[in-house]
Amino acid sequence: MNRGPIAVIGSLVVLVVFQIAGGVLVAVTHLPLPGPVVGLVLLALALVIGPKGRQWRRERLQPSADGLLVLLPLLFVPAGVGVIAYLPVLWAHIGALAAALLISAAATLLVTALLLNSLLRRRARA
Repeated sequence: MNRGPIAVIGSLVVLVVFQIAGGVLVAVTHLPLPGPVVGLVLLALALVIGPKGRQWRRERLQPSADGLLVLLPLLFVPAGVGVIAYLPVLWAHIGALAAALLISAAATLLVTALLLNSLLRRRARA
């Protein structure tokens, strides 16, 4: 697999194209979602539904994905600073935050369990 700078730039271009496509789709349809999130969903659909999704992911996206995953911890620094800076505000709304965290964790576990169950059934049939 080619992991040179051209491969990294090419895979970054793919990511940016999907992000722009998501932004355009949001602008055209007035969806109440951020454009990059819609672009990420489009990319996921392309990887899952596309006829060469797995091969395409390996060849086109992995060079930049590996680099971005190495830098991922740096993205948590601004969030951590924000939590510390707004600690009094967070304490003022601790009940609502705790409820949101519990509900979202339960929803995540439920969706993950349903997805895993579906994938295991599909694998058993194959």
